[in-house]
Amino acid sequence: VTVAPVVRAIHEVQGRGPSAAITGTVTVSAVVTSVFEANDARDGFFVQEPDAEQDTDPLTSEGLFVFCRGGCPGAVQPGDEVTVTGEVEEFFDMTQIDTTGHRDRTSRSEGASCSRRPAMSAPTKRWNSASGKGLLSAA
Repeated sequence: VTVAPVVRAIHEVQGRGPSAAITGTVTVSAVVTSVFEANDARDGFFVQEPDAEQDTDPLTSEGLFVFCRGGCPGAVQPGDEVTVTGEVEEFFDMTQIDTTGHRDRTSRSEGASCSRRPAMSAPTKRWNSASGKGLLSAA
């Protein structure tokens, strides 16, 4: 019997503190905001919680980085909604989901959307919290 994973909101994974509130293997469903390439290979992508699923807590984050070490699905583009399973980890004081051991657990659909969020400048060590890095923001 295969049990479907519990899909967590990004703000649940991130929590309100300086490191992830949930650790271990997690599944999130979110919208791709940008793709990171290194040496002509996709190494990861930023995702953001869809508007309707965001909380209103200014101390939580609605975005994070998905690391897939050159094994990202080639078709993933900004605007796609993805469901990702991987290990939550801190990388240089930044929370990310590492999918390298879960390559068969990423799915996508085209045409999802997130609104642009206002730029934020609260001091933080996490690119994926109050600083807004990896999130869509107003120009």
